[in-house]
Amino acid sequence: MTGSMGVPFWLPLLLGFLTAVGPASPDMCLPAFPRIPHPLVRALLGKGLVRPDPLRLGFDVTGTCALLDRDGAISRRMFAAGLVTKGAFWERTAVPDIRRRGEFLAEHLATLIRAAPKRLEPIMA
Repeated sequence: MTGSMGVPFWLPLLLGFLTAVGPASPDMCLPAFPRIPHPLVRALLGKGLVRPDPLRLGFDVTGTCALLDRDGAISRRMFAAGLVTKGAFWERTAVPDIRRRGEFLAEHLATLIRAAPKRLEPIMA
């Protein structure tokens, strides 16, 4: 099942878990993030849903951890934390750093959810 732009509905959740530790690749420490062979990273980059940060250490994100697409548009649904945000927040591999960024992101997402308009469920006949 896919959502908008053909993105699987579970992708934002998977990104949250994957980005806490980063893709399992020795290239992660090198300034060559776009060359990582991990299928999820390849698919996101290939579809233009994300772009590398200017230092090419991870994904390009905003100060609120929202991912930026190929053209620099801010995603309203995909966020990252942890090692793949190293280019934006520098070293994010220590557990306290990841925990603080995770807490910040959780609070930010809760604020967005509370502010979102409520959707009416369709009535089944």
